[in-house]
Amino acid sequence: MKNNSGEGIGPMTIAMLMQNTYNSFLKRISA
Repeated sequence: MKNNSGEGIGPMTIAMLMQNTYNSFLKRISA
């Protein structure tokens, strides 16, 4: 893991990925 200077995977990227995964999960269980 690199530091939070904008390179590599930062906290914002992780948050976005988790949000997308959560939304996909909700769609899957509600469909």
